[in-house]
Parts: sequence; structure tokens; C-alpha cells
Amino acid sequence: MRLERPTPKDAPLADGHPRATGRAYWALGLCLASTVGGICFSEPFLVQVALLGFLVLGVARYLAGKNLRGLRPERRMPAHVYARQDFPLELSLLKQGNGRASFNVEFEDALLPKTEAGMYCPLVSGPLSERASFFTRIIRRGTKQAMRYTMRSYYPLGLFQTTLGGVWPERVVVFPKPVIPDALRHFLENDRSDEGNESHYKPDRDGDFRAVREFQPGDPLKLIHWPTAARTGKIMTREFDRPVPRRYSVLYHAFTPPNQLIWPEAFEHSMELLAGLLVYCKSQHIPLSLRGAFNGWEPIELYGLRDLTEPLTLLANARYHAEKNLDALLSALADIPDGQSVFIVSSTPVNLWEPLLPGAGKRLVCLDNSGMRVKPVLPRLRLDDLRTKPEGRAVAP
Repeated sequence: MRLERPTPKDAPLADGHPRATGRAYWALGLCLASTVGGICFSEPFLVQVALLGFLVLGVARYLAGKNLRGLRPERRMPAHVYARQDFPLELSLLKQGNGRASFNVEFEDALLPKTEAGMYCPLVSGPLSERASFFTRIIRRGTKQAMRYTMRSYYPLGLFQTTLGGVWPERVVVFPKPVIPDALRHFLENDRSDEGNESHYKPDRDGDFRAVREFQPGDPLKLIHWPTAARTGKIMTREFDRPVPRRYSVLYHAFTPPNQLIWPEAFEHSMELLAGLLVYCKSQHIPLSLRGAFNGWEPIELYGLRDLTEPLTLLANARYHAEKNLDALLSALADIPDGQSVFIVSSTPVNLWEPLLPGAGKRLVCLDNSGMRVKPVLPRLRLDDLRTKPEGRAVAP
């Protein structure tokens, strides 16, 4: 693994030069005191002890300078992770070449919490590496790079501290944590259930005829195939293929009315809502279209949803830019065919912009960081609508 030096704007990294510890200064002070005492009191033994102490300090400094040389650090972790969710991290140290072994090495990584800073290797020698596995997490979304590591040693005798630092060349993309509030989850589950029931009772609209099978309790009576029943003497019913899942459109706007303050946490929660919708639609194989203010309202079509890396990376690096009006949102709504369910997410409280949206032709699901509202498709005829004209007002799920 190639190690990169930091850019000039970064703080200088540890260079691996030995630095004396408090123990070394005490030993040096005792050597100097012994030297002065031996000279003053004509005690050759004290001078010899002092010279031996100076020799030990010199040898210790030489060994400390060589101890970390030839060490190659490695780190294994996912290239994409979710914010505030644990992920595995593996650290390893490998001794390169045929040089002498390294002793008492502390290996720390900036991604690990302070309570579990890294690994301790009493001995690193030969091609076999020392490994340690951890679980850690990153709190904030975004692209993390220039992440540092540190190798530290107090060998030998704790007289000198040798620290060697570097920057990992890899970067890590931290996706927003997928969040589906209970109200939204119930709405999505009910919507899928209604879609399945509708396709069961009205297969001629969505599904294709597949075969004729024996009638089972719960099958609609209108699907009974009477010619086959008369010929076989058994009640037979028609069976249809499962229809293609309903398509969803997801829009994000940053309209902020005058004199309104939007907290950064609200924008972060909006990114989590968008990530939650993406992950849910992938799990249910629902085609999805995503547009928003964070990418200039460029549409992202997700049909197969095999890989969410691109849209989640877009959400990970999104930045908040306030919009003065709803023109971009209304234009995007006009491009969506009638009959689709449209999820509109915003950092602005929903009551400040939901009344400004059109209600006819599409079912609009309005979301913010505190609530959810659904604008029904108009006209929506029911038995009560025959006596009361629908007003199309927002209703709570």
C-alpha cells in the first residue's frame, strides 16, 4: 500500500525521529550528577557509571530510530458505509525486507474511537503480519479522505518515543443513514398492499393471463373460468401474472420562505429520508425517479436499482442551497405523468409549502423533518363523494 505525505495545509505528521521521554531526562540528569560527583570527589567509579549511562542512552536512541523502519501498515474496510452504523475495520502491520524485528509497536487509526485507539504488537517480524479487527462508525455523511494513522514505540526501556505517521490514500464515502419514519413505513406498506389487492381483483388492467388452475378459497368469483369448469367438472379460476410494481417519483426542494430559519439538522434529516426511500424501493423492486435541488434538478432514473452507490454518493456529498420559490419543483411535477405517487421531501416545515402545491392528477406525499402529509389524487370518487364534493384538502395518513 502506497503511503502519501500530507498536503501543505495539513499539520506536519510524525517523522519517526526519536524523542527523549521523562525517563530519559532523569537518566541523563543522573549521569551528569554522577560525572560531576566523580570529578569533585575523585571517585572513578561514579565516572564509570556515568559513562555507562551515556552509552546506554546512545544505544537506546540508535535502536529507537531503527525500530519502526520497514513497517508497512494496512487497513481493510468497506469503501462505502452508512453514517452512525457500525462497520468492520481491520488493521495490520507487516515487516518489509529482511531487516531486524520491530518491538512494542502501538498502531492507531483516526477512525477508531479514543477508548479503542488501535492495536498493540509486542513483536513484528518477517512476512507474517499482526492483525486486529474492530467495529467502528462515522457520525457524519460525506467523503472522508486524508485519514491519518500513527505508529508509536517506546522501545527500548521507555527512554525514547518514536512516532511515525501517515495518511491513508483511500477515501471512504459515508452515505446518509436510511430513515423511514413509522408513518411513512405504514403508508408504503399499505400502498403496496392496496396495489396487490387491486391487481388481484382487476388483473385485466395490470397483469397478463398465465394459466387456469383449480379454485381456492378466497379467489374472486368473477375470475372463475366457466367453460373449463363445465368440461372438467371442477371449479377452475383464471390466474394472472403479478403486475409490474408501481413507479415512484421522489423530489427534494429547498424552498425557504422569508424570515424562516432552517437548522442544519433538518437538512441532514432530509438526506436520511431520501436514503430511506431509496433503500426501501430497492428492497421492494420499485422503479424510482429522483430529482432535487442538491444536483440542479437533474433526473436520476433508477429502474433496476441493482446498485445505489451513485445516488447515495450524491446524497452523501449534497450541500444545502436555499431556493427563493417553488418554480423548479412545480416544473418537475409537471413532467411527471398523472397517476403516479410523488414523494416530496424538504428541510422546510411542510405547512409552509404544502398548500402551494397542485392537488389534481397525482398523489403527493409531503415529508419534512417533523411530519408527513398526503394530498390525494383528484377527483377521487367514493360513495360519500356522490353527496359531498371533494375539496382535495391534505389529510393525515
